[in-house]
Amino acid sequence: MAEAKKYLPSFGRKHGRALKIGKNTLLETLLPTLLIDAQELSGLKTPVHLEIGYGNGEHLCGRAQENPEITFIGCEVYEHGIAACLKHIQEHKLTNIRLYRDDARILLDALPSACLNKLYLLFPDPWPKKKHHKRRILNQEMLALLHRVMAKNAELSLATDHHLYARWMLVHLLHHDGFESLARSKSDWLTPPKGHTRTRYQEKNKANTHYPIFLNFKKI
Repeated sequence: MAEAKKYLPSFGRKHGRALKIGKNTLLETLLPTLLIDAQELSGLKTPVHLEIGYGNGEHLCGRAQENPEITFIGCEVYEHGIAACLKHIQEHKLTNIRLYRDDARILLDALPSACLNKLYLLFPDPWPKKKHHKRRILNQEMLALLHRVMAKNAELSLATDHHLYARWMLVHLLHHDGFESLARSKSDWLTPPKGHTRTRYQEKNKANTHYPIFLNFKKI
């Protein structure tokens, strides 16, 4: 009997239409050189930031380009997104990014405690139907995983343009006694954090009347 998966998938699909030759080549040649080994983090001397679900990599690569002294880890399962990110990495000659191509929670399980200085969870799938809420990646189980791997005062940066999901996120975070909100007024929820890079998803969805909400917390 096949072993049951530990986590219910929080993502939709891993594959789409066939990749073009150039992107497929990047998956075969560049990706293997960037895959993260969780044990490597024990010896790193740089701060480490992790982005869960980086999409096409615009935000991940933008932050890495602006902060060469920081090691960035990106988690993504969608093949086209991974290939797009690899293209950014190649074009900008980025050397401070490592990638993980499976469920981020598996990586979090393997990481050493208190090894991350910042985490990004930007525009995750809101799974809007009530019967699918169990697939939402942000829940108490996930917060426990994040809290363990985050260093003291490490920041957790979240964003969503689905307002009911924003409420869901806020409720779960406020019910966890290991995080403290960095917002000092309602306007902070509407203001992207310093250094935020707009993604293709944000540009595509900017006509939507549901403006993005940004939630920023720190580990205590």
